[in-house]
Amino acid sequence: LSLRNRSGDKPGQSVYDSMRSSLFHLYRGYGRSMTPEFAADLTVFFKGLKRTVARRNHDAGVKLTERKEPMSFSLLRSLCAAFIKHGEEEFLFAHAFLLLSWNLMCRAGNTASIHSGHMSWDGDALAILFGHMKND
Repeated sequence: LSLRNRSGDKPGQSVYDSMRSSLFHLYRGYGRSMTPEFAADLTVFFKGLKRTVARRNHDAGVKLTERKEPMSFSLLRSLCAAFIKHGEEEFLFAHAFLLLSWNLMCRAGNTASIHSGHMSWDGDALAILFGHMKND
C-alpha cells in the first residue's frame, strides 16, 4: 500500500486497520464470504504491516501510540455554554449527550446505546447500567 497523507507522511496503523475492516465489510455487503485461505493471508499481511508501521515509527522517533486526544474541561465548558445559549432543541440534546458522555467517561457510541430502561435513580444519583463489556 502506498498511501500518503496531506503532509506526505505514510499513514498510521489506524488507517490500515480501517482498510482491513473495509475489506471485510465489502464482502459482507455483497453477501459473500472470504475463503479461509484468503482471510488467513490477510491476517498474516496485516500483522506484518503492523510490525512494519511500528518499526518505521520507532526508527523515525514518531509517537508510538495513536489515539484520540482527550477533551479539555475548558472546551467542555465552552461547548456546553454554546449549546445552552443557542437554545434550540437539537443543541439542548447535544448538551445532554455531551454531559452524559463526559460524566460516564464513555464514548459517544456507548452513550447513544443508552435506553430509558437502562436508567434508574439510586438515592440522589442517576444510575445507568450498560449491558455489555468493552471486550464484547
